[in-house]
Amino acid sequence: MARKKISVAPTRTKNMELDALIKSVPGRNPALLLDKIGVLVELAGRQKNPEATEKALEWCAIAKRKKLNGVQRCLLDYYTANAWISRHHEKKTATRRQSTHWEQPEIEQAIFHLQKAVNDPAFPFLDELLRCKILTGLGNQFAFMGHFISALTYWDRAIEIDPAFGMALGNRGKGIAEYAELIADDDKKPVFFGIALENLLASTSDTARYFGDGQGKEYFRAEQEKIEAMLYNPDDKTSLACATSVKGGKAGKNKSARKWKLLHKLYLNPVNDLCRTPAAAYDLMEQPETMPSSLRMTPQAFRFLLQIRLEYIAARQLACDSIHAKAVRKVKKNGLANTENEPLAYSLAMESLKLAYRSAYSLLPKIAQVIRLYFRLKPDHGKTGLKNVWYRDDNPANGLASVFTRSDNWLLRSLFWLSKELPSERLLPSINADSDRLKTIADELENRYLRVVELEPADDAIVDNTITRDKLEKAATDVLSLVRNAIVYLTLALHIEEKKRRQTEKDNPESAEYASVQTSLNA
Repeated sequence: MARKKISVAPTRTKNMELDALIKSVPGRNPALLLDKIGVLVELAGRQKNPEATEKALEWCAIAKRKKLNGVQRCLLDYYTANAWISRHHEKKTATRRQSTHWEQPEIEQAIFHLQKAVNDPAFPFLDELLRCKILTGLGNQFAFMGHFISALTYWDRAIEIDPAFGMALGNRGKGIAEYAELIADDDKKPVFFGIALENLLASTSDTARYFGDGQGKEYFRAEQEKIEAMLYNPDDKTSLACATSVKGGKAGKNKSARKWKLLHKLYLNPVNDLCRTPAAAYDLMEQPETMPSSLRMTPQAFRFLLQIRLEYIAARQLACDSIHAKAVRKVKKNGLANTENEPLAYSLAMESLKLAYRSAYSLLPKIAQVIRLYFRLKPDHGKTGLKNVWYRDDNPANGLASVFTRSDNWLLRSLFWLSKELPSERLLPSINADSDRLKTIADELENRYLRVVELEPADDAIVDNTITRDKLEKAATDVLSLVRNAIVYLTLALHIEEKKRRQTEKDNPESAEYASVQTSLNA
């Protein structure tokens, strides 16, 4: 039997097309330039051609200076992000750089541009398939860095647009399975694996749509088989449901409040990241278990973390009550207050929301203080925040502190990448272009004043210390979500640290730390 000849014509054609693009000039027409950038980025990614990737980034910089409409801006950010992802893969291949490194500047650039596209007012006008690709790609980059909570948010948004979008379903299932491995509560792991299996089953079904990417389906089928082998009885439907023990709650007036907290994933419960069922509608973030010995005092960091959780729950409840106040609901329905008492009630509700915002925003540097106390970092000088606590002497120019670079605790890295979403600081830009608004509102509330109005101003910015009620409510919800996610990551990370510490003390009871505690107690 004659050996079948392998055709090299398509590959040669692609190489010739890529060479022609690299040698060409960008042109002046924005639409044609974007088309050329899209083709160049795709070919550069497939062939891992550094020269083509560099040319694509140069053309993206040229296109950015042109007058683009909203849809073209989103396309440019999407292509720019893909070019940075291609550069990441090229560097990873050339230097054999480990994906476990905390700092990944190319991925940071990709996330920035993908989020910029998602937050653009023109994003809803994009084609459904392109929106799903952008949202799924953003979720994938967050998951790659261990920021699973944000990854789930963007995968969910893609699935809301297209419930059969295979790449979002499959990556969501794989991401949940990886998240499950980091959960300290063994009782909840089957819940996570069950929901992960549900998503992977949907991603490999006949109805799942991949739009030409058939390899993804085979990859998710292999992941599905791994989880099925892990579960005790994958055919038992009860193992696939989000059914975990839950405290009974009363219906009635608290129903809307619970629905709001579930919708925005504000419960201190990792299950709330997966679903909005009653199983997630309560706070369950226990203190990390310390060494069970009378010689070991409760660390100060844990006492501080407990206080932060209580303050967060109080701020969340204050914001919830303010947003659902009776006077605010009437204003939403009627447009303006129409009785003598409603303006006062409405004003009190908005002032309560401002207090909730200030209280929640103030927890971010307190979370940084917990990290400082637990890992025994150098004392701060009153300027340490969650964004710079990771660096030696709180200075990003000095690089990450060695206690973190040596750590294999993925949840610490999750918290590190969450901090990159916070508003920009010196030498530390934000990967979320819209996050600076949160700091602006906090500064206005802390040092000046902020007036809340119903009508939308002509400019989206905060003008004359005035903001609309909807914008303030969204900003308060965003801050609460950031704080909540930070608390979840930090608590789970400290569970892992304490587990390793207990094992170390068990293997070496005469360790320096154990001896120092014993000496201090006997003094």
